[in-house]
Amino acid sequence: MADHPTPDDEPEAKSRSNIIGAVVVLVLVLAVGWLAHALYKNLQLQKCELEGRRDCTDMPQPDQ
Repeated sequence: MADHPTPDDEPEAKSRSNIIGAVVVLVLVLAVGWLAHALYKNLQLQKCELEGRRDCTDMPQPDQ
């Protein structure tokens, strides 16, 4: 027979679905935040380079 939720299992299934949905939304929000930050940093770099500046990126200094 098919596994159909019984009326007793419905609150647990709804709770599990809500948790999964919240995790998916959180992951999407974090991904959008990361992407927005990356695009902003890229825009800053492009603006700096268009101004003709040479100090647009942080270059690591060699250890002496």
